[in-house]
Amino acid sequence: MRKKTKSRIRKKTLRHRINGSWLMTWYRSLGRLSKRAFWGVSVVFIFAASLWITDGYAAIAQKTTNGFYHTTAAIGFKVKTIAIEGRDITHIDSMKTLLASYKDTPLFAVDLTALKTTIETSIPWVHHARVERRLPSTLKITLNEIQPMARWRHKNKDYVVGEEQIIETSDIDAFDFLPQITGENAHKHASDFLLLLEAEPSISPYVKQADRVSDRRWNIEMTNGLLIKLPAENEEKALARLGKYHAEKNILNRNITEIDLRFNDRIIVKKGAIRPGIKPTSQNTAIQYN
Repeated sequence: MRKKTKSRIRKKTLRHRINGSWLMTWYRSLGRLSKRAFWGVSVVFIFAASLWITDGYAAIAQKTTNGFYHTTAAIGFKVKTIAIEGRDITHIDSMKTLLASYKDTPLFAVDLTALKTTIETSIPWVHHARVERRLPSTLKITLNEIQPMARWRHKNKDYVVGEEQIIETSDIDAFDFLPQITGENAHKHASDFLLLLEAEPSISPYVKQADRVSDRRWNIEMTNGLLIKLPAENEEKALARLGKYHAEKNILNRNITEIDLRFNDRIIVKKGAIRPGIKPTSQNTAIQYN
């Protein structure tokens, strides 16, 4: 009899402890919808815990992510268009080949950083790339290309010289609008040389080729066959002096095959027949009537 009484007392005490706990007090305070939400969350938690035990967290995350990609692709969020901006030199076929595998890929599954790196390392003319998603089905790629400055012929190979690098090409004729340079390390001095020419607009349009001599100075071949020898130092002053003489005396169209500017106190010329065609610098003229 005493054992039954003690058992009843223990059960009553346990129920009292449970009913009086903070959890039960909080649960009783919930409304009907809140209680349903509580049990829903509890079920999800138990389900996730079971997956954790069987597969681990990484597998759960992967399954959830793949499910998201599959679901969003099924309702239209997959790659159907790739818009490319900033492409001037890069051949479109190179981009098509590189991006072919992205067709119908779930849009949210595309690793934008990885694709950006792939473009920058695979396409030689691309300096920087930006990749963005455009909902519902477009990838937008913006290219910042290397700007070509000159063609460089060296050891029977053709290169296009950019601001920070050189790119070997088998299609050099596609860049025939660029000035041709030759000579050892000519590509390293191309930028300074082109700035030098830009300062003399009466001369620069008629430059056919420039040869770097002993990695010290330049020889310039003009379109009419005239050869101009620049000094190793003060090239800008020498070209300015030549530009002035051409404006005054049309010296670049005279029967002269060579102009040597390597001396500060004189200009040495070599006579001979050349092809005409270099225009003298235009002069500003005012007509005044009395």
